[in-house]
Amino acid sequence: QTQMTLDQLYALADEQSQSIKTFKTAIEASQLGVEAAKAQRLPDIGASLSIGYLGDGVLGDRDLTGWQHIDNPHFMNNFALRAQQVIYAGGAIEGGVSLAELAQRMAELDYTKNIDTNASEIYARGKEQNEKADNAQKALDDSVAELEKKQKGFDKKVAAELAKAKPTKRFWFESYKWFVSSGGRLVIAGRDTHSNDQVVKKHLKEGDVYAHADIHGAPSVILKDGLKASEEELREACWFALAQSKAWMAGSAEGGAFWAYPDQVSKTPNAGEFVPRGAFIIRGKRNYEYHLPLEMGIGEVYYQNERKIMCAPAPVMEKCSEKYYVIRPSKEKNGRMAGDIAKAFEVPEEEVSRILPPGSVDIVRKVLPKPDTDEEE
Repeated sequence: QTQMTLDQLYALADEQSQSIKTFKTAIEASQLGVEAAKAQRLPDIGASLSIGYLGDGVLGDRDLTGWQHIDNPHFMNNFALRAQQVIYAGGAIEGGVSLAELAQRMAELDYTKNIDTNASEIYARGKEQNEKADNAQKALDDSVAELEKKQKGFDKKVAAELAKAKPTKRFWFESYKWFVSSGGRLVIAGRDTHSNDQVVKKHLKEGDVYAHADIHGAPSVILKDGLKASEEELREACWFALAQSKAWMAGSAEGGAFWAYPDQVSKTPNAGEFVPRGAFIIRGKRNYEYHLPLEMGIGEVYYQNERKIMCAPAPVMEKCSEKYYVIRPSKEKNGRMAGDIAKAFEVPEEEVSRILPPGSVDIVRKVLPKPDTDEEE
């Protein structure tokens, strides 16, 4: 039989009394935690169990009189449970929530049951917990399978977003049709009647040149700083004016256009005349360019150190681009052509469709950079 001093005995009694209170509180807290865990469908549970034995005690007065034998509850146990759950939100794992340890330090002081009976009950509870753990594991497996399925869909969406072409830097003149001449001068043209009025009223200045195809309804074209432009650039502006007109939609092979000075362009009609919206009156000499082929180039250029996709007369693209397509009017509807060109140049389709001539196009030639070759000595 275990012997102890009086101080040890009193300390043991005080400790057992405090432990009982602590254990009851812990049991209540753990039960609430278990209920919360069930509500969260814990997918991962671990459990442990330990059993202990306490001997009987002898109590007496502090003056060492009145001794009596006390039967202590012999059985004590310690049970611990830990659970963890993974949470899926929005198709992705946002985080793992680690549930606090559910401590069940139960001091079941049952004076009416012996060690074997208490051990059997603990074993039964442990078996029940194992079954719950198995069910939780199954729930975890189902959750993982569902997560993997949704994750695949999420990855596809992410890949699609990453694969989307990024737009190039946008400049002010992209509100209009535009290109940069072989001499580096900006050329802009109206897209419709509204922008046709706007491009002349806002941007035609002294020193510029006005160009227009010899076709009704063609856009107004402005060659900025055109009075200093070469004859080649003046022809390029007229070429552009023809390509952006109804001549392209008609599938013409060639046509004519003219250029004039800013002071020749007027919105004021003569007596008895009417000038519709988007149209202008040209007074004086018109400087014509004939036999302009309806053949344009669309490709990659650099403007102010920024990569852009430009549509310009074929000779311009030949001088300023290493990667471009030569296009002509098509009699067949091929609405997907803009998308195919955009994909080839890795830009959004809108950037291509906004600069193409009106109507369908055919790609007649592709010019691509020559592969680099190392010279061997």
